[in-house]
Amino acid sequence: MSFQWNGEFNICGMERSGSTFVWQVLKELGCNATKSHSYKMGNTQAVKFYTYRDPRDVICSYARTVLVPEINSGEIHDTYHPDGSVERVHDAARRIAAYRLFYRPNARQLDYRCYMWEANQGAPIAFLKYEDYFGGNEEKLVEDICSFVSMFQPLVYDENLIKMIAKKYSREKNHERALKLDTFAEYDEETGIHGDHITHGGSTWRDDFSFDVAVAVDRFLGDFLIELGYETDQSWFEQFAENS
Repeated sequence: MSFQWNGEFNICGMERSGSTFVWQVLKELGCNATKSHSYKMGNTQAVKFYTYRDPRDVICSYARTVLVPEINSGEIHDTYHPDGSVERVHDAARRIAAYRLFYRPNARQLDYRCYMWEANQGAPIAFLKYEDYFGGNEEKLVEDICSFVSMFQPLVYDENLIKMIAKKYSREKNHERALKLDTFAEYDEETGIHGDHITHGGSTWRDDFSFDVAVAVDRFLGDFLIELGYETDQSWFEQFAENS
C-alpha cells in the first residue's frame, strides 16, 4: 500500500478504551486530529491510532456510562426478572452493551480487523492497549504518542511537556470536567468530555458479570477475546457456569 499523508491524525477504537485521552493529547500537540468509534472506508491517507481494551471491561464501562440515561428512564429493564432490582437492570444493560458493540453488523471486531489489514499492508497505525497505559502509566502514553507523531511532523517535546499534558488531562481533571455535565448526551467540544464520562473504575468484568452476561459475551465475542490476546481459550467462561 502506497501512503501519502494528508496531514490528518485519526483516532479510532473501541468505546471506553482511552480514545478521548489520545485525542486530547494530539490536540494539545497542535495536531489536526479527528476521533470516531467506527472504521471509515476510504480514509487511507490519515495517520491512525487504534485504541482497544478487554471487550468485557468495555461492556461494563459502556453500561455504566453511555446507557445510564436509558436505565434511569426505564427504557432498559430486565424482562426475565420482573422484580426490577437495580442489579438485574444493570445486568440487562451489560447484555445490551455486548449486543450493540460486538454483535451488530458494524461490530467492533470488524473495525479492528480492518485496521489490522491496513497495518499489514504498511499503513502507519499505532495500536494502543488500554491496560498498558491507564491506571498510572499515562505519561508513558503521552511520550509514545509524541514519538509516533514526530515521525510525520516536526515536534519538539521534553519531559516537562509530557508531564504537563498528562496532568492536564488526568483522570481526576477529566472527572471534574465530566461533573459539569449532566448526562453522557452532553458534550464539551473543547475537551471531548461527556457527562458521566469518567466512572469509579473500581470494578471489572470479573466483579460485574453474571452467568447471563457471560453467556452473551461468549456467544458474541468469545473468539475475539482470544484474537486480541486477552484469553488463550474459552475456559474463562467456566467459572460463571459453575457459579450459576
